[in-house]
Amino acid sequence: MTKLQDCCAKLYTKPCFLHSVANGALRSNDRAKLDALGPFCYLVYNYIGRHNNQSISFRRRLLQLIRVRDTQPMILYRGDYVCSETLEEYKQAAGREDKYFRWRPFVSSSLDRDVARNFGHNVLYIIELQQYLSSNQFTYLSNNSYIESKEEILLKPGTRFQ
Repeated sequence: MTKLQDCCAKLYTKPCFLHSVANGALRSNDRAKLDALGPFCYLVYNYIGRHNNQSISFRRRLLQLIRVRDTQPMILYRGDYVCSETLEEYKQAAGREDKYFRWRPFVSSSLDRDVARNFGHNVLYIIELQQYLSSNQFTYLSNNSYIESKEEILLKPGTRFQ
């Protein structure tokens, strides 16, 4: 099962139709497409939790050895296109602690701002990820990607943000 998860996660990074069709089905909650793409999404979803937990446990052990606390947020970048209504909604919510949004699809992001800019049209998200609170919500894809230079971090569907 782990090899199948690894393969699906790598396929997600391939520049082809698969990630856009899967994310489109998740975004629109299209049950007809989810019947066909559900197993793929399930395997990628479980890859994120499994893979991150393995790398986090190693990293935490290493940090304990050098006595560094893992309290610094990880900064991620995501370029995107959003319609003017959504953009206005984000602007109105900026700075409000009571307003949350949820991304339904898998969310590709990068540690490199310039990489994210290449994928963006009218929005550049700057995501401050509290690693200690969300360690099972993301994974590094750099070691399992068709495009290694992208420094890709993949967030699970349903990620909530402010």
